[in-house]
Amino acid sequence: MLIRLSFFNDPVEVSQEIPMGMRIRHVSQVPDGSIWVIEDFPIGPDGGGLSRIMKLDPVFGE
Repeated sequence: MLIRLSFFNDPVEVSQEIPMGMRIRHVSQVPDGSIWVIEDFPIGPDGGGLSRIMKLDPVFGE
């Protein structure tokens, strides 16, 4: 799960939880505001699949 935090309050609050379905290896935010996520390949008896690199674009509003 990718968890978005809000640092505007004390204590820090969880502002969004995004289920990803796999273990997250690395997360980076780039200057345009998008988030890049690298997921691990599945491990275990059904594992050995491909990892994914995903771009998550921000949605403004609401």
